[in-house]
Amino acid sequence: MDCATRTIYEFWLKTLTSSHSNLVSAALYLAAEQDEPEENVKLKLIAQSNSFASDQDADKALLLSQNAYSKQRLQIAKKDKEGGLLAKPFNLQEHHYILLLELCTFKREHTTELLKQSQHDLAWLAFAKQLKPAPTSNNTVNTLPTKHIQLSSEWELLANLIREDREAELHLSLCNYLCYFEKAKRVSLALVTGPKLQLKAISNSASFDKTTTQLQLLQATMYECLDKGSNIRKTVGTGPANESELINQSHKQLIRENNLEQVSSYLLKSGNKTLAVLCFEFSHEQQENPNIDSYLAICARLLRLYQKSEYSIWSRLLEASQYKLKQVLGPKNYQLKISAIALILFSIVLFIPGQHQVKAKTYIQSQNKYLLSSPQKGFLDRVYVESGSIVKKGDILGQLSDEDLKLQRKQTLFEIEKLKREYSLALADSLRAESAIVASQVKQSEIKLRLINQKIRRLNIVAPASGTIISPDINQRLGSPVDKGEILFELASGDTYKAQILVNERDIAFIKLGQRLNMKLESLPQQTFPATIKRISPMSEIHEGKNVFSVYAELNKESKKLQPGMSGKSRVDIGEKTNAWLWFRDIWHWFLIRFW
Repeated sequence: MDCATRTIYEFWLKTLTSSHSNLVSAALYLAAEQDEPEENVKLKLIAQSNSFASDQDADKALLLSQNAYSKQRLQIAKKDKEGGLLAKPFNLQEHHYILLLELCTFKREHTTELLKQSQHDLAWLAFAKQLKPAPTSNNTVNTLPTKHIQLSSEWELLANLIREDREAELHLSLCNYLCYFEKAKRVSLALVTGPKLQLKAISNSASFDKTTTQLQLLQATMYECLDKGSNIRKTVGTGPANESELINQSHKQLIRENNLEQVSSYLLKSGNKTLAVLCFEFSHEQQENPNIDSYLAICARLLRLYQKSEYSIWSRLLEASQYKLKQVLGPKNYQLKISAIALILFSIVLFIPGQHQVKAKTYIQSQNKYLLSSPQKGFLDRVYVESGSIVKKGDILGQLSDEDLKLQRKQTLFEIEKLKREYSLALADSLRAESAIVASQVKQSEIKLRLINQKIRRLNIVAPASGTIISPDINQRLGSPVDKGEILFELASGDTYKAQILVNERDIAFIKLGQRLNMKLESLPQQTFPATIKRISPMSEIHEGKNVFSVYAELNKESKKLQPGMSGKSRVDIGEKTNAWLWFRDIWHWFLIRFW
């Protein structure tokens, strides 16, 4: 297969891929002509729109194409949940082709339409390849009759144009080839950019001045074709001055001033979009090419392909968005319509204002709380209360071991008795100095005894007021050592309570003194308790693995149902914010901190 033919096939596959959003890539295989069973016939890759991602993908595509050729029917191989490969055999002009398509999703209507278009295009290409140019001689090259070019000339035209690397070079080459094939005096090309036309190329002219009178008239002629929205063919002495003649005044003036016989203007379209206007100027009357519509459609597709290749990323995004919008607004595609409606509704909801609230874990505490600690170092001997026990003032809550102190007391009593006997003997012997010393030692021992008795009395931990024990149960610590000052019991006294709210550090900036809040407790879910913030702790603490600040609130109304230690949740109303801010605030804050 020659290089020109391969180039045309590659152009066709690239055009096919770009015109179908569901198509990822396409490849065309040709079966070698030899007398072997179909299972052993080798397939040759003659063209593809994109290279295979890996050798494994290439082997898989070849194997699927081989199966399609041997079985002579459509073969499908799924790659993921929605997409996959599709191989379809075509027999055209005694040649066996296998078209391989890689699809994003398998949708029956899209796949059927794609296969029909592929078969139609491939049949046209195979037919065009078989046709030969019209026989000419060296003496008649410049005097060929003005008939339409044959399909082989179109084949040659595409093969040469597709080799141009830049869009500007394509414009000039397109005008030059058309001028040569149609035997025109001049061919001009203007691109459509919004409501305006930009003259891009004139045959056999590397540069030109758009401000000249002739080129301004040429542009006015092209504008007539664009405004009319259809092709215009104007020759000398055409019809009376009717409405059409009034519209084609620039064509008529161009013929008169340039001594022409005919001017033809054509629109190059891609779908419903007009890409460019072609203007042919003839010094002789030219018979219209009957295949001009299909011919111009191919040129328009080629022009569109080059335009897409030079698009910026924003232009490509805009075009893709417009294509999706047409799909949504067009017939069928109910899933896209539902998705679009859901997206629009979601976008509207994002800007609806909502209430910004700070929610935090809450605990009920007594306004009067006593911390009862160990009076001295020793061992915990007895515990008389448990967590939640109600006690009265003077009740003994617990007791430290007194064995060591009792032993010290006995020793001290023995010393006092001994010193008193010595004192009596000293007085009996009239030893005044010695009796004074012994008397002093007796007093010291008595003071020591009073201290020991005081320590023994303090071994009992007594409730300083009536209330409820809110500390955890310490019965499991019986017999264990305790240090002096170690807290053993917490006693909540009175009927007034406050709430401790543990606010996350990311929300503490919204909390202010005097703000009102509402609480719900786990044990009383049917009731709501209003409160007012009175104090905010300046130091943070770790709670359940999170950095929190303690905020203290005073209950607006006391309730006898409340008990210290109850837990629940508090909700502080901050103000109104949009739902977008409420829903995505945490993500935005994480992004700001993470990528700072």
